[in-house]
Amino acid sequence: QKIVAAKLQDAEQENVNISEYKSRIYQAVHQLDSLRPSQQFSLAYKIGSDLNEIIGEAEKLAKRGNECGALQVLVSMAEIISNEGSIEGEVWKSLHGCGGTDNDICTKLCGIVENSSTFKQNKGIYRSIARVNATLADYGIEDYEEVLSLFDVQNENDSE
Repeated sequence: QKIVAAKLQDAEQENVNISEYKSRIYQAVHQLDSLRPSQQFSLAYKIGSDLNEIIGEAEKLAKRGNECGALQVLVSMAEIISNEGSIEGEVWKSLHGCGGTDNDICTKLCGIVENSSTFKQNKGIYRSIARVNATLADYGIEDYEEVLSLFDVQNENDSE
């Protein structure tokens, strides 16, 4: 029992190299930048596949007890893919069309936030997700509304 408990504690305290994840997300999103729009359209599925792999890794972190690490990875991904100005048009449409990657991120975020009173009260996380939501709302993408509704934060302008 001590071995299992020690392993669980190690998993909960596992450090996540968020810079590495951000780099991988950025590389995935920009891997088609040098191609013509028609080529980007044809190959955009590769970006979704690469991002889904990272979402899967975040899910594994959460299952091992490192919800904080998983949350960091998912929020970072949401922030990066919501930056419309830096993403090629065909890639942008692929990421955000018909639910796309936003839906996958939000599903995982909801699962984590729902089960944690600590995260539900974290104004920093709330603000990060609210910024992503505000950016994407201009495009009719409202997936992050569901995540924001789970927070117990009354006013995002309150001090932490």
